Amino acid sequence: GFPAFLAPVLQQVHLHSKYVVALAPEAAYGSAGDAALGVPPDAALTLELQVTDVYPVEELAAEGALTKKTLAKGDGWMTPSKGWEVFVHYTLSRPDGTQVRSTRSAEPLVFVCGGEALTGLPRVFEHVIAMKRYESAHFVASAEWSGEAEDGCTLDVELLKWVEVRAVRNTNERVRMKVFEQGVGYEHPNDGAKVEAKVTVRLASDGSTLESSDESLALTIDDDEVVPAIDMALKELSKGAVAELTMPAEWGYTPSLALTRGVPLSAVGQALVVSVELLAFERAKDEWVLDKDERRVIQQRKKEQGNRLFADGRFAQAAPKYEKSLSIVHDHEDKYDAESEWPEVNKLRVVCLLNKAMCYLKLDDPKEALDQAEKALSIDPQSAKGFLRRGQAHSRLGNLAEAKADLLHVVKLDTSNRDAREELLVLKGKFEAHRLKEKALYSHMFDKISLQK
Repeated sequence: GFPAFLAPVLQQVHLHSKYVVALAPEAAYGSAGDAALGVPPDAALTLELQVTDVYPVEELAAEGALTKKTLAKGDGWMTPSKGWEVFVHYTLSRPDGTQVRSTRSAEPLVFVCGGEALTGLPRVFEHVIAMKRYESAHFVASAEWSGEAEDGCTLDVELLKWVEVRAVRNTNERVRMKVFEQGVGYEHPNDGAKVEAKVTVRLASDGSTLESSDESLALTIDDDEVVPAIDMALKELSKGAVAELTMPAEWGYTPSLALTRGVPLSAVGQALVVSVELLAFERAKDEWVLDKDERRVIQQRKKEQGNRLFADGRFAQAAPKYEKSLSIVHDHEDKYDAESEWPEVNKLRVVCLLNKAMCYLKLDDPKEALDQAEKALSIDPQSAKGFLRRGQAHSRLGNLAEAKADLLHVVKLDTSNRDAREELLVLKGKFEAHRLKEKALYSHMFDKISLQK
């Protein structure tokens, strides 16, 4: 077995270094010696030692309920994150070595790290999230951790690979992306970048292909040439990356885009699965080097893109376009003439803020709508539409007095404003409902007081 005197020695040596260790008899086998090894009594020993590798053993649960011994350390430093798909081979055995099941001669086990995705699997797999690619580990698990008989089991697990799964930014977590190949480098396409990519669009319902580029598709990022979520995903990928997007119907084709792309109108309102491979790209100018005229062009174009999406009822997609129109000129007032240019820039800012507010009202997010309307009013304190949007937001938030004040102010500024008058009628009904609710509440309170008497 393992000589007891080696333990304190090994605690003081370094990996790969070579050592010669002199052991006095009392520090080695003592007066008894070891006949089986040919060590006589009271023998001094010289030990030549090199530690070639270390296999860490970790206690992952109290009282030894789960331990992990790393057999192969894997590659790099990265580990999977919650929500990612992982591919593992494993062998589950009884404590006596009897094999119960194994994936070694079959397809690997695929599951999603973290949360409810592990339901039905031994709890041991919760710890795969801390393993590196190609790492192998030997787990000794109690019944609680293995789901097996009372005496538990051992599991030998090898993490083969993982697939990164994440939400595409600015899609409200609605568009998901699996990244099969990470690509090379750290640069990504930006707005206006010229991109070459392979793109295949399929219906999620039956897998039928709607669009496919066998060679490559040339497009300009954020020019609305393809489904907007494809542009948004490409901006998160590196050259050579391969990914798959899943998007719900509200992020799929609009009628106008379907006609432009030559896709059947029956695809409008359908969930999609999109495969993309980013072959090459040429970045556009970085924002920080744009001059004032270039910023104005982008400001106008993004507003128009937002308007088209809004007209198609794609409010979640329109809002980021309006935001881009706003951000491209934000904090750049010093670039524009205060009398001849900045007022025009501000006029467009107000339009985009109020259109954004309407997007959020349509998306049932009155708090965000209120914020956008107040920003618009800070630029143009006499904007009738600004008071209208703020009044509508207050009404949906239940701030009835504030809503009434704003909507009456709209009518004062624009006596023909039909939207404000209609909103006031709705508000009147809310006031009446609130009055009846309070009346019932106080009536109930007085009934209780009478009963106590």
